[in-house]
Amino acid sequence: MGNFAWLLIVPILAVLVTVHEFGHFFAARHFGVAVEEFGIGLPPRIVGRKWKGTLWSLNAIPLGGFARMKDENTSGNATDSFQTKPAYARAIILIAGIVFNFIFAAFIFAFIFAVHGVPSGTERVFVGGVVAGTPAQQAGWQPGDRIVRVDGREITSSQTLSDTINNALGKPVQVELLRNGQTVSTTVTPRPPEARPEGQGATGITVNAEALVQREAVWLAIPHGFREVVNGIGAIYSGLAGLIRGTQPGGVNNLTGPIGIGQVVNEAVQQASQSTVPVWVVVFQLTAFISINLGILNLLPIPALDGGRLVFVLIEWVRRGKRVPPEREGVVHLIGMAVLLTIFVLVAFVDIQRLVDGRSILQR
Repeated sequence: MGNFAWLLIVPILAVLVTVHEFGHFFAARHFGVAVEEFGIGLPPRIVGRKWKGTLWSLNAIPLGGFARMKDENTSGNATDSFQTKPAYARAIILIAGIVFNFIFAAFIFAFIFAVHGVPSGTERVFVGGVVAGTPAQQAGWQPGDRIVRVDGREITSSQTLSDTINNALGKPVQVELLRNGQTVSTTVTPRPPEARPEGQGATGITVNAEALVQREAVWLAIPHGFREVVNGIGAIYSGLAGLIRGTQPGGVNNLTGPIGIGQVVNEAVQQASQSTVPVWVVVFQLTAFISINLGILNLLPIPALDGGRLVFVLIEWVRRGKRVPPEREGVVHLIGMAVLLTIFVLVAFVDIQRLVDGRSILQR
């Protein structure tokens, strides 16, 4: 994919925002609220068609979407108005988009676990490089050789190799290699620390390890996917708490917008292309994590976001049904949107500066 992998952020965000808005759409229709327009992308509108009372539109800016409900931000007394529905119904409609993001992420994880697999806890260990004049070279080891057994012990991880070699320092040991499908038996004498140059290991090789994966049955992969979402939610809230307390490494520099997320996608794809993990697995994993982040972001009690609107529903419940007038609530959300857009612009400047400076996000 070269350096164009960052463009993947466009379809990723388009899909995730559409999933989010479908949550609002289905919940609204369930409670009898009219959805006047369901838009993929943000205006200006490219094309639109009305079907079953809703205008379905495709818009020019691909980084968003919306489900515009009847009287969402204004007063209304029609039976299909958002404002005439009870507080619990409005709360469910508002939170449905967040739930859809979490469910979507869980099924992405489940798909990965069922099709690609999960780490089995074992690795294939290979010779990455051989330094001249070392025991490994003298034993005839070559880059690409798979290390199968050392001193009769099966090598199932790089740690197993390290432990076995360190237990045989200064003594000749039998090492079984697999080269081009053929078994090669060798003898090597690992060097103790005092007998090797600085920066070299006991045998004089670099090691490459390939993690083995095992596919999960669908009925196991689905609950595993939901557990992964719960873990992701916990990690994000922990990071937010550290950011508020000032204990998060990097502080506000960890905040990224669409540009920064695009950089993350690009760097992750580049790393995957140099590893044994399929690129599609990395892209799907990132999509799931971004979906969780999108759900958490919308749950924050910030005006203009779903969490901010839920605050007004909670205020209504505390006041025993006495509502803040929709017009006043709308003004608060409008101000909140202006503040959010300002923050997004500032974050975009930080993202652009990071790119100009050539700084990485994944390697800090």
